[in-house]
Amino acid sequence: MDQISEILVTNYCESLKLTQRAIFFGLVLAGTVHYLAFVGEGHDLPKLPFFSVEFTSLVTLQVTLLVLYIGSGSVAWFAISKAFQNLNSIKNTELAIAVSRYPCLAVTNIWFGGLLAGALLGIGATLLMSIFEFSSVYQKSLYFLVALPFWATLRMGGILHSWEKRNETKA
Repeated sequence: MDQISEILVTNYCESLKLTQRAIFFGLVLAGTVHYLAFVGEGHDLPKLPFFSVEFTSLVTLQVTLLVLYIGSGSVAWFAISKAFQNLNSIKNTELAIAVSRYPCLAVTNIWFGGLLAGALLGIGATLLMSIFEFSSVYQKSLYFLVALPFWATLRMGGILHSWEKRNETKA
């Protein structure tokens, strides 16, 4: 294996690791949002670890979680896009097919991807509806902007999952 291919393989694997970390962070946010659904205004709100930030209201915590949700989705989308670019840049088709089998939570079949989509995409809507009161269709369409990064990540994961089958004929 030449140096360029070795670098591309390493970059592919590191991109998928970053994608997976961002998805795990999104799942932690999902768990936190579900926890907050059971905690009322009268209870102590959780603190941000390592920063000792205290939230004064449930709405400020929810807005912070929404920003973190959008950020983690954007990181996941960026990283999986880079993984796809690196995989397509590997000239040796047999090597690329072998590398495409690298295990990642986002690169999965439609069944597990559907479970991830339910867990990740529903949280954006839950957060938006708990923070804002939507009265029109245009305001409700804001959800699509919030969910776009995770949706695109999972869509790209499906493409990477089927990439091997599409390229086996070339090998």
